[in-house]
Amino acid sequence: MPHIVTKHRKHRGFILLTQALMFGVTLAFVGLAVDAGTMYVIKGRLSSAVDAAALAAGRSLNLADTVSSATTAATATATQFFNANFTSGFLGTGTVNLTTPTFTQELDSNGLPNGILDIAVTASVPAPTYFMRIFSAFPGMSSMSSVTVSASGTASRRSTVMMLVLDVSSSMNTTPAPSACTVMIQAAQQFITNFSPFDTLGAISFDYTANLIYAPSSTFGDGSLSAAIGALTCQANTNTVSALELAYQQIQAVNLQLAYNTIVLFTDGSPNGISASFPIRNLKDTRWGPAATAPAPPAQSGTTYGQTNSCTPGGNTDANGIPDNGICVNMPVLCTSFTAITGTITQVADQNSYGGMTDGVFLPVTGDSAPVYPAGCSSATLHPTSGVDNGASLMRQMIAYIPDTDLYGNSTHGVAATNTTTISPSVCTTGKCNGLVSRDLWLFQVNAETSPDPTVIPATKNTGGLWSGFAGIGSGSNFFTAAAGNAAITGYFRPDQANSIVAATMNATMAEAYRIRSDAETTTLYHTTIDTLYLTGNGTDAVDREFLPIVANVQNIPALPYDPTYNAAANPNLYANPAYQSGQQIGQYLVTADKNQLAALFQQLASEVLRLSH
Repeated sequence: MPHIVTKHRKHRGFILLTQALMFGVTLAFVGLAVDAGTMYVIKGRLSSAVDAAALAAGRSLNLADTVSSATTAATATATQFFNANFTSGFLGTGTVNLTTPTFTQELDSNGLPNGILDIAVTASVPAPTYFMRIFSAFPGMSSMSSVTVSASGTASRRSTVMMLVLDVSSSMNTTPAPSACTVMIQAAQQFITNFSPFDTLGAISFDYTANLIYAPSSTFGDGSLSAAIGALTCQANTNTVSALELAYQQIQAVNLQLAYNTIVLFTDGSPNGISASFPIRNLKDTRWGPAATAPAPPAQSGTTYGQTNSCTPGGNTDANGIPDNGICVNMPVLCTSFTAITGTITQVADQNSYGGMTDGVFLPVTGDSAPVYPAGCSSATLHPTSGVDNGASLMRQMIAYIPDTDLYGNSTHGVAATNTTTISPSVCTTGKCNGLVSRDLWLFQVNAETSPDPTVIPATKNTGGLWSGFAGIGSGSNFFTAAAGNAAITGYFRPDQANSIVAATMNATMAEAYRIRSDAETTTLYHTTIDTLYLTGNGTDAVDREFLPIVANVQNIPALPYDPTYNAAANPNLYANPAYQSGQQIGQYLVTADKNQLAALFQQLASEVLRLSH
C-alpha cells in the first residue's frame, strides 16, 4: 500500500505546544490565586487586629488622668490587643509596622468640636508570595518575593460631658460617723476616677443656693476636681431646681452636641427651696379665718403637733425640736411698698403641715444679683436678731404667696401627665394642676414605712399622701382659700406653711427636668440625660416614690427599698411612670436606704455611663 501523506502534516505538535503554553498561563493564574488568597487571609486578620486595637485604645482612655498618660496607656493597650489578634510570623509574614494610635476630635460644619472622638490605628506587614516570585527570574521582572499588606481601624467614642450635682443640705449630717455627707464626698471622688481626660467634668453643690464648685474641664484628673469635692460641707436647705438649671447652663457652655451630655443628681430628700419673683403682701389677711373664730390647728400624729397662734419670731417647736413658729392669725403687714422680691425662700420647719417659718431671701445661684428688699422691709427686719438666717424669720409675713411659675419659667404645679391610666394618685384632674403630675394636693409627713434592716438609720420614714385622706391634719390644703380674707392670694401656694414650699419646689423640679431634656431653652439639641442617685429621707424628711424617677424619666416607678410591696426578684416596679416621655432621654434612677451603699451606687452608675458613651 502506498504511503499517504496528509495535507495537515505541518500542524503536527500544535496541541502539545498549545498545552505547554497554556500550562504556563494556567500556572501563573493558579499562582496568582494562591498568593492573592494568602494575602486576603492576611489582610482579613490584619484588619480584625487593628479594629480590636482601636476599640481597646478607646476604652483604655479611662485608665489615666492626663492626655499624655492616656495616650501612653492607649498605645500599650492597642499593641497588646493587636498582638493577641495577629501573631508574629502569621502565614510567613515579616515584621509588623504598627502605628501609634491617633486621637482626633470630629468637627461640625463650623469647624468646632462636636463631641465625637475618633481613634485610628494603622498597621502594615510584608506578606510572602509563593508562586509570584517565580516571575522574578524573567528578564525585566522585579522581585516579587513579598507584597506589603496594610489595614486601618477606626473606633469612635462619644466624649462625656458630665455635671455632677451634689446635695449638701444639713440633713446629710447624719450620725453615727461617718456622716452621709462624708460618705457621699468619698463616693463622688472615687466616681470621677472612672472617666477619661478626653471627657469633660464639672461639679455643682447646692443647699439653698446652687454653687459652681468646679467649672467643666478636661483637666479634672489632676486632682483639682477631687479637691473641690473634698472641701464640701453640708448645711442649710435644698434648692434642687437652681442646681439643675446651673448644670444645664454649663453643658450649653461646653457646647458638644454629639457628646454624651449628662447631669448626675445626688440628693437625700425632698427639695425645699423655691426660686421666684415673689409678690409682696399689701393687705392684712386672716389666713386661718377670722381671729375670733379660728381655733389652733388640730393635733396630728405626724412630726408637728398642735400649736397656738404665733405671729412673732421664735414661736414654738414641734415634738422633734424643729422651730415651728406656730400659725399667724390676722397676719400683719410689714412693708410700705408692694412690688416684688426675687430670690429663693426655704422652709425652716421640716415639712410641717401648718405654721412654720419661711426663710430667705437667698441667692438662687452664687453670683446672682442680691435681692432688693421693698421699702419698709429689710434683712434686719425679717431677721430681727442678727440680720441673717437665725431661725427666727418674719419672711412669711412679707411674701404674699408663691407664684405659679418659678424664676426659670417652670410651673410650680407639676409636669404633664402622659399616662392617665396609672394608679398613681398624683395625676391631678382639678385646679391649676389639671392634667399634670403634681404635688399640689400632697401632704408629706404621713404613711410611715419602716425598713426591716436594723442598720438603716433612720429606719422609719414617711411617704406622702393626698390631703383629702387626712382631714384632721393641719390646714387641709397647700393653698390659701377665700376664707383667708384676701382675694388676691386665693388659690396660690402658702409661703407660711413648710409643706406647701416642698410641694411647689418638687413640682418645679419635675418641670425643670422636662425642660432640660427637651432643650426648651435653645434651638441647639444637647439631648441631656439626667441620672439620679437617691439616699432616702435622712433626718425626718419624707421620701417620695415618684419624684426622682420622673426627674430621670425612667419608664416605671420602682418600689422603695423598704416598701412593703417591694420584691426585687419578682417585680420591683409598682406602676408605669405617669410622666414618662418616650421622646426624651432616659436616665438612671438608683436608690438606697443605706448611706454605706453609696459608693456601690456611684460605681454602678459609672459603668452604665461609660457603656453609653463608648
